[in-house]
Amino acid sequence: MAHIVYPVNLRFPMERANSIQIIQTCHALARAGDRVTLLVRGGKGRIGEVESLAFYGLNPHRNLSIVRLPVLPPAAPAKARNRGFLATLGLSCLRRALIPAGQGRPAAFLARDEGVVRGLLALRSLHRVPVVFEMHHISHLFLAIRHEMYPDSPPVPEAQIERQKSIDERLYRGADAVVCVTEALREMLIETFGDRPDLHVVRNGVHLIEGEPRRDPEPATIIYVGQLYAWKGVDTIVRAVTRLPEAKLLIVGGLPFEPDLARLEALAGAIGVADRVEFRPFVPHGELAAYMARATVTAVPLPDSVYSRYFTSPLKIFEAMAAGIPVVVSDLPAIREVIRDGDNGRLAPPGDPEALADALRALLADPALAAALAARARKDVESYSWERRAARLREIVEGLP
Repeated sequence: MAHIVYPVNLRFPMERANSIQIIQTCHALARAGDRVTLLVRGGKGRIGEVESLAFYGLNPHRNLSIVRLPVLPPAAPAKARNRGFLATLGLSCLRRALIPAGQGRPAAFLARDEGVVRGLLALRSLHRVPVVFEMHHISHLFLAIRHEMYPDSPPVPEAQIERQKSIDERLYRGADAVVCVTEALREMLIETFGDRPDLHVVRNGVHLIEGEPRRDPEPATIIYVGQLYAWKGVDTIVRAVTRLPEAKLLIVGGLPFEPDLARLEALAGAIGVADRVEFRPFVPHGELAAYMARATVTAVPLPDSVYSRYFTSPLKIFEAMAAGIPVVVSDLPAIREVIRDGDNGRLAPPGDPEALADALRALLADPALAAALAARARKDVESYSWERRAARLREIVEGLP
């Protein structure tokens, strides 16, 4: 049984997909027999471990410990809070690494946060524990398109992008192993920084239930689950509904304190589909099944961007496949690694409401086709369970020098 320490610079639990991916990975490793310590931000008002895991539909496990580390009070400047916590996180990892072998010393640090990995590599001569960097994007490429994804953000200066590229390369080459979630990202890393023998593709996962998933679909109901940022492409599916008068759209996600929910509600009203679009703001991950069971088909209308083409591996696709819901997804390289058009789903050109509506209509009008695609997807998704992900990560850790 290996001891894996997973340090993260985020509050816990959290509403975003990255926290779902992290806790599901840690919980699967624990179920597989590894001892896992998840280090997260503390602070006043944080709920306990049982409640935190229940937020994700998980139960406590004897091999999983969630340790909340102190953070500066909210009144402190954001940069000071972040830097202070990263320092605390580094010291906590160092303290655990000084435990004698055989008494709980970590076999590896596993991390996906760039700032955390920078700290771990800076301290490696002291802690001498292998660092596995789970990369979900290439930061300097993200900076180059950030103003396109977030219209309120100004373009990032070229000098800053170049500095970030140097950091990216240093982390890529410095980690003891690198894990990425798509083959497209792996190829881009090789093209940008060169190949390395310990570069692995380990896709995201999904929780599989035994037997047939519970389904009670409502007629012609399209579901979208996830955040509502403009770069998620949800506008495209709202516009597609104007071409599907027989259908209604259920959107589950979005945070009340962010502007995207109001923006999409206004769009639905402006184009005359407000009566056929139901908005359900964020619900805990453990409560999503009831909403998924209502869906006839799910849509993941990602726009065409560097992020979507190469970096994305949406949990919502795997979850729809596991739930027995046929999927219509944007036709992008990273998506084609999982979804095959006409075999286990449908692909539609990104950013095209009319094409998306055509693909959705084909499934809504042909239940036999929809059922066949969903059945094949349900079989395929068995390859993407959290258990399989944990087994692959364990192989990587066991192969470290």
